[in-house]
Amino acid sequence: MGQRAQRHGGSPSPPARTRMGATVEPFLIRTPEEAENVWPVAEAILPVEIIKQLTPEGQRVLLSAFRENSALAYRCLRWARWMATNRQLKVTCLNCPSMTAWSHTAVSHKLRDGTSRIRGKWQWICPKKPVDPTGCGKRFFDTTGTPFCHERVRPGVVFAALAYSSSGVIQWLLQKHRKTIELRELQTVLATMSDQTLHHRLTQYARLFCGTVLLRDCQELTRSFDGVQALEERLRALHRSLSVAAEYDLPAIRQRQASYARLKKLVCALQDLDKDPPDEQALQRLNDRETRWKGLQDAVQTLRAPITPVPVNLQALLAEASL
Repeated sequence: MGQRAQRHGGSPSPPARTRMGATVEPFLIRTPEEAENVWPVAEAILPVEIIKQLTPEGQRVLLSAFRENSALAYRCLRWARWMATNRQLKVTCLNCPSMTAWSHTAVSHKLRDGTSRIRGKWQWICPKKPVDPTGCGKRFFDTTGTPFCHERVRPGVVFAALAYSSSGVIQWLLQKHRKTIELRELQTVLATMSDQTLHHRLTQYARLFCGTVLLRDCQELTRSFDGVQALEERLRALHRSLSVAAEYDLPAIRQRQASYARLKKLVCALQDLDKDPPDEQALQRLNDRETRWKGLQDAVQTLRAPITPVPVNLQALLAEASL
């Protein structure tokens, strides 16, 4: 997903695939409206009653899946803050909003064992001299100015709680497994989301986050629910005019082309039979004509029947759409 961390002695230059004014990430689902329209609610993908019926180990695995997907959670936070209606990411400086910042480094998190790990959070910088004399050079993060700022709780747990907000099942899981500190920090983050616009956009992207984690990392829990089929149809509709659709629609087109070719061949064969003058083989030609006429009727029926859609490779669509 990300861009490589870069170190610059002086003023930074934009990393690869990034330009001032329009930072573009190569994913097809971008706007919050797309995320809300395509992704079903989390309850449709994995119902609350199923979560509560899981074994304690299964519930811990589910919580771990949300915790460990920080990179996707930070991307959803980034999109919620700065995604424009033209499906491009435009990050404005927090100090001088008229300026557009660019990504400067990927942030490393220090772990307890002393090592560092990049979890997907980006640092941004407002351009300044000599790049742009009107910029301030301020550095800030995806989380700056949001309830995520002080890393009270893993961002994936917050998005899962937003996705299941009506049921409170994530808080229930934390309480059941005695994650008291994590539960308290989650409640604090949710309580401090005073920006209603940001809260609404985060809730829209929570569908994308939670659905992706459940379908990619918890497939054994989600196979039998209606939300999976609904998602396939919505993803297919979103991709229908895009390049990924060709992979699934091309076999159907070839099937129809083959049917037309067979029909044309049968019509030509019937015409050839009529060109021959009557002789002792007239009875044989009559039988041939009857056989080919039945084949022609079958070919017409095949063309009139709806084409069976090629099965959707959900994992491929997930990778193309949101990962």
